[in-house]
Amino acid sequence: MKIRLVRSITAAIAVSLVLAACTSGPTVDVSASASKVTLGSADGNPAEITDTETASMGDVVQTDSEGQAQLDYPDGSLTRLGPSTKLSVTTLDSAEAQRTVVSLDVGQTWHRVEKLVAENAAFEVSTPVGVAAVRGTAFEVDCTDAPACTITVMEGVVEFTTEEGSVLEITPYQRLVIPNPDGGAPVVAVTPSALIEADEWITANIAADSIDEVIPMAAASLAGEWTMAYDYSSVSGFLAPEPDTGQSTWTFGELTCDDACTFPITSSGGAKYLATLTDAGFTAATSEPQKTTCADPSTGEEFTDAYDYSIDVTADRTDDEATRSTIFAGTLVWHYVFNGQPSGFCSYGDSSFDEAADISISRN
Repeated sequence: MKIRLVRSITAAIAVSLVLAACTSGPTVDVSASASKVTLGSADGNPAEITDTETASMGDVVQTDSEGQAQLDYPDGSLTRLGPSTKLSVTTLDSAEAQRTVVSLDVGQTWHRVEKLVAENAAFEVSTPVGVAAVRGTAFEVDCTDAPACTITVMEGVVEFTTEEGSVLEITPYQRLVIPNPDGGAPVVAVTPSALIEADEWITANIAADSIDEVIPMAAASLAGEWTMAYDYSSVSGFLAPEPDTGQSTWTFGELTCDDACTFPITSSGGAKYLATLTDAGFTAATSEPQKTTCADPSTGEEFTDAYDYSIDVTADRTDDEATRSTIFAGTLVWHYVFNGQPSGFCSYGDSSFDEAADISISRN
């Protein structure tokens, strides 16, 4: 049973661990927010933490059914241990070198890793089913039911190498369960928002680290080609496409997150959009107004600036766990601005108007 991590964990009483063995070289500080927490070398007897001490390579930190602890590494990264967790410090280096490897035998951990910039830097979590490697991220490793483990990523990217040598990339709001509960090869899947909201360990750590939940839903498994199907059957405007229904290929670019999470979209027709993720899905708009050329069939005369248009998209996301698929559904609105060309076929005056279509977007 998962126990709620108190939100004041970062202000918990700091308790460092001093090894009975040699403590020369890099060390890690440990904060205990609930007892019982013990420390011992790999081949020694564990002792309950009662004072300020430090831990070095080879140490084993263990919590009982009520215990919680935090390891603060030299470079500012951290690991939190939930109840009934056993974690070994395998490799530990200086803040400048940024090399840390820990081994999780059983239990649940939360890792917040500073950006790794040093040459040969690494932060790895070894588990009974493989190794998670990162370069700056926030993620959970849950091996409560070891040897089964679940890796859930909230920020950044985790590269997980299975015991068989397969490498899987896990991006924000995705998770990997090993072994696959459905059988077969392990698969990275979206993490439904309901699962995140119901997971007290994850939500408490998000709060403790002040992670901005820009999107409480699966968010980053978007890059690649998608099919955008449109339906203009309810549109009466003369600029609506012929026929009323059809489809276009949209290519979603990589997700980047700062104040908001955005990604580029390029249509098969060449239109470029900038999309912003929302709680429900995403909104998008053309990067700049599109200039349109019109040729008058009676005279052959071309007008290169007949009208401008821009496009806004609003789409809600649905994740189907059973089929591991994602569908966006919403509306696409064309905003036309006419530029008052001379009389004839290309004359639209100086007016402007909008046209809308229902759309559905699915991965190719």
